[in-house]
Amino acid sequence: MRTWRPTAAETAVLLACIILAGVLALCVVSGPAWLARPEPGLTAAERLSAENDARSTLLQGLVGLLALAHALLTAFVRQHAPWPPSKPDSEVLAERARLQGGLPDDIGAAITVLGRQKMIVGDAESELERVDLRGAELQGLNLPKVCFAHANLDDANLIEANLANAAFVETTLRNTNLSKANLREADFTGALLDGAILRGADLSNAKLRGTDLAGVIADKTTKWPDGFPSPQPPT
Repeated sequence: MRTWRPTAAETAVLLACIILAGVLALCVVSGPAWLARPEPGLTAAERLSAENDARSTLLQGLVGLLALAHALLTAFVRQHAPWPPSKPDSEVLAERARLQGGLPDDIGAAITVLGRQKMIVGDAESELERVDLRGAELQGLNLPKVCFAHANLDDANLIEANLANAAFVETTLRNTNLSKANLREADFTGALLDGAILRGADLSNAKLRGTDLAGVIADKTTKWPDGFPSPQPPT
């Protein structure tokens, strides 16, 4: 299996994010002292309080910018890789057949940036419902609490991905490689996993109500929810 390597587009997006984060960090460190510059009559304690107030305001702005950037990246993926496709399916598949990694560079870049967790504030979820990620090379993707509801991830490579608490409600995952993936407490209600590879995957406390597990490929290292009968291996 190929691992994900940054493309030129991914590198540009990541570089822009690093520069923005650096500028914001500099503002948080140095900005308060400038904003709260000495004023006649201010005591040392009052000046320190003014600096802390300014730093708090800048941090709130940073959190807001990160949340906005996170929302814009997820919205970009939903718009440019919708499921069902906005173009004829045959045309979409023909285009992707020529791409390394199964996705256009700009979409792959957005998902890579999201997977680095730099723009996810607190316990925020990544809303990637109804996206078309068929055949995507996403090995090692680190995106817990992502919502892939009603999406199509057929034939995607998600080996060793961290998708704990993810929502796969009515998601299509036929022949998806989820080997050694962290799927703890994920919600697969109504999902289609026909032929999915689950060797070494951790589905502890996952919700599997109405999940189609026909033909899944699992082994003794696959962890199922307590009391859930392990599916029979395909014949």
